[in-house]
Amino acid sequence: MMELLDQPLLPHVKTLACTYWDTVLERMEPYLGVEELFRTLHESGIRIGVGTDMTAYIQYRKLEELGLAPYVDMVVNSEEAGVEKPDSKFFGLCAEKAGCPAVTPDLCLCVLYFYTLICHLLSP
Repeated sequence: MMELLDQPLLPHVKTLACTYWDTVLERMEPYLGVEELFRTLHESGIRIGVGTDMTAYIQYRKLEELGLAPYVDMVVNSEEAGVEKPDSKFFGLCAEKAGCPAVTPDLCLCVLYFYTLICHLLSP
């Protein structure tokens, strides 16, 4: 966009990116029942982890803004893993951080497309 306006990229794109994410984070809300689900799992001793291709900075801000941060025990992002989902190295790091030994992967549950799952759980 800056190229079309014949403007230098910096500092404009940095300002635009910050404005975009600040706006998204200020306006987003958790889906109905998500905080209760996270709280219930957490209080039941079930550890919750988030695996994401989003940057760590934005993901932590999302968790804070949505009020879910107190219930999340670990975050793995593609920056840390050095690969993106669905690479097995990514999920291996998730299992490692969760404390699931590689020889007993049945101790970990990976929920992909969480939004779809929540919608199905909450649909009448």
